Amino acid sequence: MKLFQKVLIGFVLGAILGAIWGPGIVWIKPIGTIFVSLLKMLIIPLIFATLVVGVA
Repeated sequence: MKLFQKVLIGFVLGAILGAIWGPGIVWIKPIGTIFVSLLKMLIIPLIFATLVVGVA
C-alpha cells in the first residue's frame, strides 16, 4: 500500500471517529497538550544543532 493511501485512510478514519466520539473524549486533551509541549521543547535544540552542523 502506498503512503498516500495510508494517509488518506488515516484521515478518513480520524474524521469518522471524531464525528462519533466528538466531545466525549475530553479526557485525552491533557495527554495531547503534554505531547505538543514536548515537541515544542524538542524543536529549538534540533534547529540549533542543525544550524551549528550546517555552519561547521
